Amino acid sequence: MQASAEEEEQLSCLRSWIASVIGDVCPSDLRAAFRDSQCLVALVDALDASKVLAPELSPRTEEDALLNFATIIDFLNRRGFRLATNAQGLMMSRDVKGVLQVLWAMAEFFVCIPQFSRYSQGKWREGAKRWVDAIVKRGAASAVEVEDFSSSFKDGVILLVIIAQAWPEAHVDVEMTVRQGHQECVELALCLAEQKFQVPSLLTPQEIMRGASPSCLLLYLACLHDRLVASDATAVVSPDFAGEKLLEAVQGRGDGPPLGGRGGTMEKFRRDGIKVDELLPTVDGGVICVLCMRGNVRPRWLGCFHAFCLDCLEAVAARSDDAANVRCPV
Repeated sequence: MQASAEEEEQLSCLRSWIASVIGDVCPSDLRAAFRDSQCLVALVDALDASKVLAPELSPRTEEDALLNFATIIDFLNRRGFRLATNAQGLMMSRDVKGVLQVLWAMAEFFVCIPQFSRYSQGKWREGAKRWVDAIVKRGAASAVEVEDFSSSFKDGVILLVIIAQAWPEAHVDVEMTVRQGHQECVELALCLAEQKFQVPSLLTPQEIMRGASPSCLLLYLACLHDRLVASDATAVVSPDFAGEKLLEAVQGRGDGPPLGGRGGTMEKFRRDGIKVDELLPTVDGGVICVLCMRGNVRPRWLGCFHAFCLDCLEAVAARSDDAANVRCPV
């Protein structure tokens, strides 16, 4: 089945993203990527920083490719995604929809969620919007709003404002560039992002100006955010809200007693019959730790509406001057 124009755009975006992660191992046709065990293992090994999934994969034979593909699908489904489980059917099908679904799930889990969940209690898409909104309001001379992740980026102004904020030494004149035209804005933003911060070119200027797929734009923003964090562009990278809230709670500087306890928020919720699990940040139903982004953890809850795994609680407590206040509330 021939891919639609939007599917071709997404395939091109994903191929550029994968090539930026694993280099020359990436095949030219992504529909063949899952039949190439070496490509698949290299991608997972590069993305899976915690090495939870990578050790389960094997790059040795062609038969391993099918097993690896099935393992990846099962891994993602156990973390809240809803992918088709017929790995062989997806691998051999000429229809690109199944391939796209799996690749987007990998991009979301390994890239987008870790970058943006911290800004909106685990809801990474809303977190991306909040991050962009904060930068634009701080750096734009005129009002610019992110209404959606397609039309709002067509004129290039938002992207250029982000780069101008991240790289003040470049003295980017946003207003002057806007007067020169939208294409100039888009091209300059993409060029500076690639040259200064090594952000992969996932989209062409023409695709952005037409109104690129929201999925592609979000993946580009996640890669941009990741590079800004790596380069310590502190003027643009917002603070880690979850980490700040955790330190406040551990040190007793937040609202109410540290981590619950007698008279704390947790006790009040139990008394009122509120189910704490309904308040925790989730990825399609699976509870995640908002610091390390591990999914399906046994949550340790704080009164700031964030979930943290025990490892992160202990790590922050070790840095705290008031570690004795740390108590597990569940």
